[in-house]
Amino acid sequence: MNVFRCVLLLAFTGVGASAQTALLDNFNNPGATGTVITAPFPTSWVNNITRNADSITVGGTAKDDSGWGKDGISINGATMTHVRVKARRDSGNVAEFLSVVLRDTTLAFVQLTVSTSAFQIGTITTVDIPIGTWPPGFQPAQIIGWNIGGGANPPGTAAFRMTFDDLSLVGGSPPTPPTISVEPPDRAIGVGTGTIMTVAANANNSGSLRFQWRKGGTDITGATLATLSFSDTPLTASGLYQVIVTNDAGPTPSREARLTVLDARPTHLLGPGFTGYIAGETLTISNTIVHGGASQLRWSVTLPDAAGWAFVSDNATSASTRPSAGTPSLIEWEWTTVPASPFTFTYTLQVPIGTDGDRLLAGLVQFTQAGISGLILAKPDPLTVRNVLSRHSADTDGDLAISLFELTRVIELYNTRNGTVRTGAYDRATTITEDGFAAAPTRGEVPFTLTRYHSADFRRDGMIDLFELTRVIELYNTRAGTVRTGRYHVDPNNVEDGFAPGP
Repeated sequence: MNVFRCVLLLAFTGVGASAQTALLDNFNNPGATGTVITAPFPTSWVNNITRNADSITVGGTAKDDSGWGKDGISINGATMTHVRVKARRDSGNVAEFLSVVLRDTTLAFVQLTVSTSAFQIGTITTVDIPIGTWPPGFQPAQIIGWNIGGGANPPGTAAFRMTFDDLSLVGGSPPTPPTISVEPPDRAIGVGTGTIMTVAANANNSGSLRFQWRKGGTDITGATLATLSFSDTPLTASGLYQVIVTNDAGPTPSREARLTVLDARPTHLLGPGFTGYIAGETLTISNTIVHGGASQLRWSVTLPDAAGWAFVSDNATSASTRPSAGTPSLIEWEWTTVPASPFTFTYTLQVPIGTDGDRLLAGLVQFTQAGISGLILAKPDPLTVRNVLSRHSADTDGDLAISLFELTRVIELYNTRNGTVRTGAYDRATTITEDGFAAAPTRGEVPFTLTRYHSADFRRDGMIDLFELTRVIELYNTRAGTVRTGRYHVDPNNVEDGFAPGP
């Protein structure tokens, strides 16, 4: 008797189209081609088979012996290239292999064996087992019987728990699983911040791509895109992440990418006594970092683009390197011995004469903990610094109060239309207007970048919407007792428009 044994620890999986298919069993109830084997050697599968509508489930006390099959068939398998099994691995399965045996008229047989780990737990998986070259003596054009069972040697020793949905012989080349072209990278981020892991893959003309991200080998619920996004990340998110990319041919696992969440929370804000900047004077910024231990720290700040902004001084005396007076654009500090947490330092900037409008400061911290370094943006990102002498754009007479006449001007801009569609679009005026702005009726509802924005437009999209209008109305309705005053004042900590009601 010729024996052809092919052990595959990882098989092709898929449902790709083939040139030809010979169905061995669909496991339907009724309508299944095969049955439980009862002779000449009864199997442990007897009384341990559950007949489902279109599948069978092997359970109970069934072991990994040959338990289901069919004789008296007539199949020409000479041009077949692989056996296709649609099945799932069920909870409690200990059997290491699944075996498919084909028999010919001379009673020679071919045994094909695949690892049960190729089948997902609880999910029907399509696994293609390559046949390779038919062994000498076997007559593939005269297949008269088949059976399935466990593949252990000796068999009948391990619990076998699987559900079968379809079994067939298939000719032609098996479909090709995805090829990963860009692996997810390692990431190191600060606690409470975010990042994105991304994978890129080629479907190899075998159907659309599907993604499932895992952490530590466990599927992440809902993580089924090519990207895995993190936000407000806790320390417990640290670990190994992998994505399984699947097409109609089956899965391809990515590398395991390590996410390290560093225990560092940097913040920066206006120094004591500062509510914003005054052109031609100095401005002090206070920086604080709370951390869980660091071997090295570098704090970098990008100054406003406008010329003339420059470093003046600081009180970071423990830093190993510090910026020099007059340094523009980018200033940096580095600590090789990091002060205990939390620690704070301040620095002072020179604001050039003629500066107007909002200015942005971006802080970036390179933090090294346990030999791993990451870049962390200081919060808020960026820090918005307002001109303390600024007034609201609606306050055209500069009396720090919004009158009804001034409110109606904002309503006029809000009511700007492009045809019949209200857009609220505006632009800087090319002729003299009371507030320096003009309606832009030819613009649609598309965000627009301006060199100067109306104070009401705190979304900075070149349009005034209803929510922004109601904020101006809120300022207009400021009262002192029962008297409406419309008074307001600059409040740089207000994230909407930098103003607050009241004197």
